[in-house]
Parts: sequence; C-alpha cells; structure tokens
Amino acid sequence: MGRECIHLLYKDDPQFDGAIEVLGWMIWGVFLRVVSWPMGFWLLARGSSFAVVLVEGIAALTMGILPWFFVPHYGLAGAGMAFFAGYLAYLVLMLGISRRRAGVLLDRFTLLISLAGAGALWLAKLAAAGLGGGWYGLIPVGAIAFVCGGIYVRVLARERTSVNEV
Repeated sequence: MGRECIHLLYKDDPQFDGAIEVLGWMIWGVFLRVVSWPMGFWLLARGSSFAVVLVEGIAALTMGILPWFFVPHYGLAGAGMAFFAGYLAYLVLMLGISRRRAGVLLDRFTLLISLAGAGALWLAKLAAAGLGGGWYGLIPVGAIAFVCGGIYVRVLARERTSVNEV
C-alpha cells in the first residue's frame, strides 16, 4: 500500500516512486524504535542517563553515517535501509545495556508481545501484497490492526486490574 499512500500524497507524480521502497524500510525501523524506546525511559528511571545519552548518540551517528555507504550502492532505498539499520543498532545497544543493568534480557511477556507485533506487521505486509497491492490491501491491514487493537485493550485492562489489586 506504500505506492497508494505516496501517490495519494504526491498526486501520482512518478518522480516520487523511489520513496515507496524507502517507506517499507522505514516502517520496520519505526517498529524497532517503538520496541526499544521504552527501554530508554526505564534506564532513565534507574538513573542511567549517561547510558541513554551514549546509546542515543551512537544511534544518531549510525543513522548519519550509514546513508553515505548505503545510498551509493542501493539508491534512495539505501536511506531507508540505513534508517532500519540505525534502529536495529539502537535496539541491540538498549537490550545489551538493559541486560547489564537488570541482569535479564526481556521477560517472556514483553518478548511475546514484541514478536507478535512483528508478526502482525509482516502478516499485514504479506496480505496487502497478496491482494495485488492497491486499496484492497486496506482490508487485511484493517483487520489485523483491529485484532492488534483488541489485544492491546485486553492487555491494558489486565494491567489496570493488577494495579488496582495492589
């Protein structure tokens, strides 16, 4: 559906078609950021502000330097690849520091939810492509988003119940 979104925003101008592939890489990069970003808040709450600043700085440098290598080889899509690689590095660094501080990588529930989110994103992409792209891709994407939203509401309700019991 990236093609439809780009064409909707830029009035079917073919000069923006290169952004379609970038969008695919950026979606996965944003997913990694969403998974790893709460770890930064957790580290800040534990008083590890230096570690957070260090990881943010390394990630910023990575995302600033990688396009120089990827774009000449992969064209505009290389910018999206660099974005994804930068957030992959961010996630790996956050996991490493969080493990060092807490002694555990991730609890089972967090890992399960993260993998389920990645699976849902992958399934939505496959389903939309399987329908030949186009606006028909909204059907499986919308259905998967609805199911994910329902799961999110159930998780929130369970967390609120456990907080109220304490």
